[in-house]
Amino acid sequence: MKDYKFYSKISVAYWIVFAVLSIITLNILLKSFTVSILDVSLSNLKNETTTIKRVYAKVYALDKNFDDQLLIQNIIEDTHKQNSFISIINWAGNYVCYPEIFKVGEKPLAKNNFENEKVDASKLQDYFFSFLSNLKPTEEVTPIIALETINNSDLIIANHINLEEIHFSIKKKRTFYIGILSILGLLLWLFVLWLCRYLSNYFNKQIDKKVEELVSNSKSIEDLNSSLEKYQENLKNIAVTEVVHGDVSVDVEEITKERILTYVRNELVPITISSIAYIYVENTITYIVTKEGKKSTTPDSLDKIYSLLDEKVYFKVNRQFIVGISAIEKITKYENSKLKLQVNPTSELDIIIGKNKVAQFKQWLDL
Repeated sequence: MKDYKFYSKISVAYWIVFAVLSIITLNILLKSFTVSILDVSLSNLKNETTTIKRVYAKVYALDKNFDDQLLIQNIIEDTHKQNSFISIINWAGNYVCYPEIFKVGEKPLAKNNFENEKVDASKLQDYFFSFLSNLKPTEEVTPIIALETINNSDLIIANHINLEEIHFSIKKKRTFYIGILSILGLLLWLFVLWLCRYLSNYFNKQIDKKVEELVSNSKSIEDLNSSLEKYQENLKNIAVTEVVHGDVSVDVEEITKERILTYVRNELVPITISSIAYIYVENTITYIVTKEGKKSTTPDSLDKIYSLLDEKVYFKVNRQFIVGISAIEKITKYENSKLKLQVNPTSELDIIIGKNKVAQFKQWLDL
């Protein structure tokens, strides 16, 4: 059910974005196509006008009494179905030649909006959309966009643009673009759903893997803390028993009565080794912290002090710390397979066991 809602939201978001982008893309493509088709139409009109003028000039040179209107009418017959075509107007403003012969003698209905202006495709495009939006039923859809006179004649060549035919071509192209975009959108939608499913499965697997690692690490940490408690309990039990050396019985307290001379405010203070919670170095100064939380300093190095300690009771965590088993309250996981020790009394510095020493620490706890 959750997957269904997720994919539904993804689909809705996708189609909204795709629809917006498709509309923008469609408008850009159609405008580009319109400019292209208008540009071709203008080029054809220019060529046709030049051809008519050359034909007229050649025939006129051979026979000045030839029927010029009949000649031109035969040339332009039935060209009105093209995107552009030409007609001939006399100085009275009437058609004397037109692709549809029944219109000969009529006056053009369309206004010449480009009179005395240079026509280009971009300007014609603006006019094209403006003309279609304001088109009246009585108006022609083949407006005149340019006029040019024929030498040695009282005739004028009118350049027509067939807006209806061009509009039909644009509608066909719009249908084509919409079909392509629809197919593309459907394929992309299926790809997006597949990609979402693939990424979802991938990240779910990664999450499951992390959860397994966390569970495994949690169990490992629990084992470490359990081993710590057992070790501390064993040391307490050993403290109330006797240790036999040959034929001599010695109490544990007697073994741990060795003392270390430390300084507290420039005053020498001896402390028993058994009272040490942990030892650390900061700024080249060695500090000793007792189980009661008292802090003192010693000129001895960490290695020298460690040589005086019982390795079963004290562990050298790193180059900065030596920690007593009784001072450790809790073991927690740290970044990159490291361990962090929480001690009592609380340490101002983090006590971190590097991953290279984790195995040795576990061995120390008999794990």
